[in-house]
Amino acid sequence: MKNLFLLLAVIFSFLNSAEPAVANKRDIKPKDLYNKCITCHGKQAEKKALGKSDIIANWDAAKIENALKGYKAGLRNKHGMGGVMKGQVISLSDEEIKKLSVYISKFAKNSKK
Repeated sequence: MKNLFLLLAVIFSFLNSAEPAVANKRDIKPKDLYNKCITCHGKQAEKKALGKSDIIANWDAAKIENALKGYKAGLRNKHGMGGVMKGQVISLSDEEIKKLSVYISKFAKNSKK
């Protein structure tokens, strides 16, 4: 019986300690989310990704969010980039996509200053 309680205590402790790691994953800043985009899209989203895509720096947040959600769902394949982009956004939550979209949309505004 002691062993059963000990086992349950260990399992409970493990499950409790795993929760903050999952919560922290969702606390990623938009700038950090964008870091994996820089190679193809540029520091200010000023490049055509792989020489194919639209320049997304001048897109508004809603257009970016819709595109990212389309790629994630496998419904968008603009310029033949659907597979590449799905791999990039598949792990993002809707909240992270929204934050990332707002972050990218600010590049155009910053370049006009």
